[in-house]
Amino acid sequence: MVRFRSRRKALIASAGVALLFSSFVTQAATCEESFKTIGDPRNGLAFLAERTVPGLSIDSALGQIRQYGLDEKFVVGADAMNGKDGQVYLVQDSSNPPVVVTFTASPDGTVGLATKLARGQKMDTEAGKQYLCGMLGKIKPGKEGEAIAAEAHSKSDANRMTDTTAVELSERLGKEAKKLSNAMNSGSFKDLLLGTRTSPDTMRDRDAMFAPLVAKYVGRKYRIDGEVYTASINQYSGVGEVAWLVTKTRGLLSVRQDDDMNNSQFTVICAMAKDQLPLVTMLRIHDFAKLEGTVDSINLSGIHLKDCRQAN
Repeated sequence: MVRFRSRRKALIASAGVALLFSSFVTQAATCEESFKTIGDPRNGLAFLAERTVPGLSIDSALGQIRQYGLDEKFVVGADAMNGKDGQVYLVQDSSNPPVVVTFTASPDGTVGLATKLARGQKMDTEAGKQYLCGMLGKIKPGKEGEAIAAEAHSKSDANRMTDTTAVELSERLGKEAKKLSNAMNSGSFKDLLLGTRTSPDTMRDRDAMFAPLVAKYVGRKYRIDGEVYTASINQYSGVGEVAWLVTKTRGLLSVRQDDDMNNSQFTVICAMAKDQLPLVTMLRIHDFAKLEGTVDSINLSGIHLKDCRQAN
């Protein structure tokens, strides 16, 4: 496992790494020839590497990198599809700050790894090349690779459907978000006391602190049950969305807070699949709805799922 050195408590910003991949086109014969560093070391370098494995399926690639990531003590997120490409995040939370590595796999067998270091975080370029290419070099085509992938997927719960209620999911993830928010805003209280203004660098570091939470939850699948808060279809995009009531209950009689307090909680919202629009038109506030979908975004105030449909 590569160790990263840091002069300050900042988490890496993985946002934009996918954009780096989109412009990372190479005809290199080997991973080492494809390896690139982008940026100024004083700002935190980006490292990118790729190789092509003929005959490699996306499912096999994602499963294999899951196993190799676990072997290297990464926390591995859920598999996700970004268009035709597969993607998974690997988080090295033993580093300070944590390191988020993005893995992508394309239908033509091209696989890649990319990471963006935080300002003050350093890694030797040659060590980075050997590390990323070493992981990619382990990926195998054919039955051997498929067997490794199948075993890794069978042991992981990241890609399994998780049953929960909207209230339970809101409470659990809301606690994580609140803890993270407190850490991100710790400088604001100091600013208030001293009459100072938080620097742009510190604000950027706070934004970057969110990356590990995104890596942990994006791509996860949930089957969620609860009462409806809103159900609507956007007149411009045609997308239907259902938001659940996630207000808490109080006292011995479990009286629920007023509905208008819902958006002050950690919200849970589902964007419905197109064939589910008739269901959206039928739902009213306080109706019950059990839906299943895939997390496509999360922030400090809520979680959003896509391709949701009624669960049986």
